[in-house]
This record gives sequence, structure tokens and C-alpha cells, in this order.
Amino acid sequence: MDVKDAQDLKLTEVIAPCDDGWHLAARYLWPALVSQRDPETGESWHDSLDEQELASEAMDDIQNYRLFRRVGAGGQATLPAAYEFISKESFFAPTHIWSAGRFFDLAQVPEIRVNGEVVYATTPIRAGRPPAPEGAKDHRLWHLLNEEERRLFGSMRPHEQDMVLHMARKRTARGANSFQPVVLSVMLS
Repeated sequence: MDVKDAQDLKLTEVIAPCDDGWHLAARYLWPALVSQRDPETGESWHDSLDEQELASEAMDDIQNYRLFRRVGAGGQATLPAAYEFISKESFFAPTHIWSAGRFFDLAQVPEIRVNGEVVYATTPIRAGRPPAPEGAKDHRLWHLLNEEERRLFGSMRPHEQDMVLHMARKRTARGANSFQPVVLSVMLS
């Protein structure tokens, strides 16, 4: 998971940090890291950096991830099952999933469906919806906005945009559970 998103993940008896998994994950992360493009020149790191700089940049970038593993037997054999399991443990989506011996870079996965419903999509362009505007803070929530919210989004101030995205997050099933009023939460307990 992204280091910032990983702060939300609660360690439980089935989720544990995987500090020794770097040597396994590096094999799969390396190709994506070295093919990154420099925003100023447009060149890939592989083409523009010498070997020493490339290794240094890739190591810096790899530090932006935290690895976790499922403890115990009964791991998910499919990507949708693994994603569904992780979704119950964390609000934020992982960046990568390794399930049943396959490594998935979720940036390369068009969508994940659970019980026929799209629960993850790399691009919010579905059914003719427009893409998130350049610089949108959380493009993963863009597809949750209605047409009116998307139309007004660009004219909003940053704190207003944050509020609209927060409200969209609350409309999701997981968001509704995460943002219950304190009174409701206490009554349920």
C-alpha cells in the first residue's frame, strides 16, 4: 500500500506487516519504477538516468510503499476475492496485490468486480463519464460524483472540493460504515 494509505490499515490477527517481502516485491516493482517518466523531460528513468542514479531513485520510490500479508491459511485465490478482503480492512485501495502466486499492479488493472459490481476502477471513465480534472486531489472518487458535482468541481475552492469528495466517500458502503455519527456508533456498540 501507499505509505500514507497504509496508516489507515489496522493490523489484526489476519493482517501483519511484511517487512521481509521487499526482495520478492522488488522483482515486480522494478519494471514500473524504471519506466516512470520525468515530468519535465518526458523521458523514462531508464533512458535518462545512469545506473547509480536509477538505483537511487528507484530505492527512494520503493520507500513509498508498505507491505502487508495475510496471516494464516485460506488466502484469496482470485484478485476480486483478495480485493474484497482488503476492502474490509482498509478504506484505501492497495497499490499492488500478490495473490495465489500472481502479482497485480492495480494501476494496470482496468476494473475489479465483486458479485457483478465494480468495486475498483483505474479510470473513472465509465458509461461516458468525463475524466477527473487535472490536479484533482483524489481521482479515485471522481466516478462517485454526480453530473452537477463534476460540472461545478473546477470552479470550487480546494476546501470545497475536499468536502465534495468527502461526501462522495461517505456515499460508499465502506464510507458509510467509517463515518457513522458518534451517537449511532455508540448505540450499535
